[in-house]
Amino acid sequence: MPKIKPKIKTQKHSTYLYGIKQEKIAEIFLKIKGYKIIANRYKNPFGEIDIIARKGKTLVFVEVKARKNNELIETILRTKQVQRIKNSAEIFLANNDFSECDIRFDLILFSKTKIPIHYKNYF
Repeated sequence: MPKIKPKIKTQKHSTYLYGIKQEKIAEIFLKIKGYKIIANRYKNPFGEIDIIARKGKTLVFVEVKARKNNELIETILRTKQVQRIKNSAEIFLANNDFSECDIRFDLILFSKTKIPIHYKNYF
């Protein structure tokens, strides 16, 4: 009879699960602030958008980042990541009618304090 090996959690897997948890907390945080969640983990060939939310006439594409140290805010999103998010947003907008909305790109950052910081119009 073959032996079944137990699954060993890797650091990459643990980091991935931690990120998913922080995205869920960010959704709750946005709901408390009056946002309606339109989509989460929206994927297309260009990439993924963590959260798409709406408040009033503003549609917001939100990137969620979690850092265990106090990394400089300027280094958290690289130019290539920003471009992928913007390209993904264009695909979303081409397939969904939000023409009456203003568009904004935000960042929600979780750091050592565990309290999310919401940067509006981050990029």
